[in-house]
Amino acid sequence: MNIPKSIQKHIIYLLFSELKLEWDLKYHGSLLLGPTIGYLVSIYDLFFVCKEWFIISKQFIKHHFFFYYKRINNNNNNNNDEYKLITKESVQNIIIDYKEINNRLIDSLNKEYHSLRSISIGYRDEEIHIRISPCILNHLNKLVNKDRITVNICLKLDGHAFSRKLQFDHEGIELELESLSPFQLETNIFQLVYDYENDDLPYSFICDIIKHVNPKILSFTSIQSTDAGSSHLCLYHSISKLNHRYSSINIEEDFIPLYAFYRFLQSPHLQTFKCNLQFHFLSALYHNSDNDGDNDNTYEYDFNRMDDSINENEQEFCPYNIYGDGDNTVPPYSLSLWKQCLQLLSNNKTITELSLGASYCGMDCVRKKSNPGVFDQQLVQDLLDALSTNQSIKSLDLDFTETKSHFRDQNHSIINNEFFSSLLQRNKTLESINIRSFCGPTIEETIKNSNSIVKIKEKIEYF
Repeated sequence: MNIPKSIQKHIIYLLFSELKLEWDLKYHGSLLLGPTIGYLVSIYDLFFVCKEWFIISKQFIKHHFFFYYKRINNNNNNNNDEYKLITKESVQNIIIDYKEINNRLIDSLNKEYHSLRSISIGYRDEEIHIRISPCILNHLNKLVNKDRITVNICLKLDGHAFSRKLQFDHEGIELELESLSPFQLETNIFQLVYDYENDDLPYSFICDIIKHVNPKILSFTSIQSTDAGSSHLCLYHSISKLNHRYSSINIEEDFIPLYAFYRFLQSPHLQTFKCNLQFHFLSALYHNSDNDGDNDNTYEYDFNRMDDSINENEQEFCPYNIYGDGDNTVPPYSLSLWKQCLQLLSNNKTITELSLGASYCGMDCVRKKSNPGVFDQQLVQDLLDALSTNQSIKSLDLDFTETKSHFRDQNHSIINNEFFSSLLQRNKTLESINIRSFCGPTIEETIKNSNSIVKIKEKIEYF
C-alpha cells in the first residue's frame, strides 16, 4: 500500500473510533472499561487489509483495548507471537474478577505481564457477597510495577441474587479494615451498577472500598425502578465525605440527598458533575418557608460541623405515595443548606461540565394527581441566579423528563424561554447546553433571537 503510514494510522483510528461509538451505544454499561475483546469481533476485517494495517492495529489495540485475564492467560501458550494481535508480554490493559485476586495471580502478572498499565477489577454478585471485602485488593500491593499501573473497579450488584442463608460477617470485615494497610496503586475509576439491596446483605461495603482505594472518578447507575420506587443507593452522604480527590462524578437514574450535593460541590478537584435532585423536595423547602411562621430561616448553621451528627444517607422525601401518605418530612436546616449549595455552585471554579436532573421516587410518585410536577418560582429564580453567576461551567445539561411537566406552566418550569433567555444574556462562559423535558415548551425562538454562540441541543420526549 503506497499511502503514507501516518495517513494509514489516521484512517484506522477513524474507523476504530466510529465502531467504538456503535459499541458504546449498544453496551453502555461497559463504557468506563473501554472496548473489550467482544468489540474486536466487528473489526476483524480491518486487521487483514495488509501487513501494515495488522501492525498498526496491534499497536492501537495494545494501548486502547481491555482483555480478560483468563482469556489471555489461557490462549497464549505457543510461540507465534508475531502473528498475534495481543500477547501476555504486550497486553497493557486487563480485566480480572474480584475472586481471581490471589497470590497466584500476582505471581503470574509479575513474571509474564511486563507491559501492564491498567487493571480493571470486575465483580458480578452471582456468587458470594462477602468476597467483596476491600482487604482482597491489598494483594495488588505486591505487584513489581505497581507504580505505573492504574486500577479501575467496576461492580454490578443485585440484592435479589443473594441467598438469604449466607451470613454476612460484619464484625470480621471491620476487624480486617482496622488492620488494613494503605492501598498503594493509583485508582482511576470506581463504577457501580446496582439493583435493590438485600436487607440481610447491604451495600455498606461500597463506602469502605471507595475509602480504601481513593478513586478519581465515580460512576453510579441504578438499573431498576418499580411502583415501590427506584433502586436508590443509601450511601451518597457517606461517599460525599470522601470528596477530596474526585475529578468526575456521574450518578444516573438515581437522586442524591441535599447534604451529599453540598459535599460534592466542595470537592476541590471536581470537573464533571452529573446528578439528580428531588426537586419536589426543593420546592417544599420554599413552600414550608412561606407557610411556617415558626421556622427561623435566618439561623446560621455550621454545616461542616453538623455533618458529624446528621446523616442523610436514608433520607427519601416523597409526599405523593399512592399507597399511603408518603414522607413529607423537611429538616429545619434544609433551606439554609440549599442556599449554601447555590452559593457553592455560584462560586465554583473547577466544574466545567454540569448535569442536573429532577428525579421522581417511583411510579407511585408520578401517578399521584396531587403531585403538581412544577417548581416553586423562587426556586427557579435562585437556580437561575446561581447558574448565571458561575464562570467555570462550559457544558450544561438539564434533564427534567421525569417531572412529567405536562401542565406546561412556563412560569413554574425550568424549561422555558424566560429562563434560558436570561441565562444566555448573563452567562458568557457557557459553550453548550443540552435540554431534555417532557412535553414542555420549546425554546427555539430563544435560541434564534439570543445571538448567542452557545450550542443548544433540545430534546422533547412524549409518552
